[in-house]
Amino acid sequence: MIAGYGGNSKELDKAMVRFGFVYGNQTDKDYKALGVAVKSGRIRVASAGS
Repeated sequence: MIAGYGGNSKELDKAMVRFGFVYGNQTDKDYKALGVAVKSGRIRVASAGS
């Protein structure tokens, strides 16, 4: 379905790849920041059994 919007151009393909990499990098940064916040005691998290 998305291919119909993009036509034969490779621009949509390139944009989706760029988005995927940027999104993945941001997710890594967010996860690390969450870990820092937990370790510092700024936020609390529930254990898996809670």
